[in-house]
Amino acid sequence: MGKVRSIVYIAVTAALMACAAAFTVPLPFSVPVTLQTAVCISAGIILGGRRGAAAMAAYLFSGLIGLPVFSGFSGGIACALKPGFGYIIGFIPGAYLAGALSYKRQGVSFTLFFKLCCPVLLIYLIGLPYQFFVLYFSLGGKLALDFTLSSAAVFLAADIIKAVPVLFLYGRLVYLRQRFVLKNVRPAGAACGAPGAGEGLN
Repeated sequence: MGKVRSIVYIAVTAALMACAAAFTVPLPFSVPVTLQTAVCISAGIILGGRRGAAAMAAYLFSGLIGLPVFSGFSGGIACALKPGFGYIIGFIPGAYLAGALSYKRQGVSFTLFFKLCCPVLLIYLIGLPYQFFVLYFSLGGKLALDFTLSSAAVFLAADIIKAVPVLFLYGRLVYLRQRFVLKNVRPAGAACGAPGAGEGLN
């Protein structure tokens, strides 16, 4: 893929993340529920691991420099002190893993659903400890732990539900990647064959 086209895809995806942040369900002392996890996973599937991660990094840094792209139309370096910032960091490896695991079209199955949940769990492995430590300094250890665990249950259930549409759209998302993103485009009839070297990371 040409560098200009790659940059455009990354920029558009970062903008979609900002749009997803606008659809927010706020929770007290916790992280708002958004559509960003589904967009993150879809970005990794369509763009591939490296470009998906680059799009998430572009989104993160655009918010840190002051653009109002985070939930609640917020932005600036102070956002790094909010409980939800760890999840934004987690979007970067989450998108990379989604792309690395998604290299060919396949039917809806439990195995595919498990593959889609792996990036979600990785995001949580980064976001939950970050959330706890931020809340620890404002609420104290016990309250911070209580809010983190209770919100984690809500978030995980919500993100599993949001992964279901991605599950059913998976074949189309991989097709878009093969058709528009990969350097060597294969015919649609060969899309279910063995993946080429490095396809998952492109």
